Amino acid sequence: MALTKQEIARMVLRHLSVIGVNLNEEEKDTLETDNIITIEGQVYKAPNVMSSSLYNVNVNKRWFSDRNNKDKPSFRSKHSRPPIEFDFLLFPAKNSLFMVPRCFMWVV
Repeated sequence: MALTKQEIARMVLRHLSVIGVNLNEEEKDTLETDNIITIEGQVYKAPNVMSSSLYNVNVNKRWFSDRNNKDKPSFRSKHSRPPIEFDFLLFPAKNSLFMVPRCFMWVV
């Protein structure tokens, strides 16, 4: 069963608070509406991976036709214009928060 954006945001916030990263209210709102946050200039996206049919993980489709393309993956939400590029994916789990840098998402 898929989690809501708010549930994913709560999981990410809980893990971040454990390691001493506290977000302001505007950052928390962006995390809840788009599952995206910026920390020290790096953009993080928390996809919904709790669904067996819709994973909501974004990639740069140009990677598949051009192995040398190093552009960041991006997504467009109803709240964002133009698309939001991101550097890392955050995967919250029960006891851990996994961070996957975009360099590991490149096609090899």
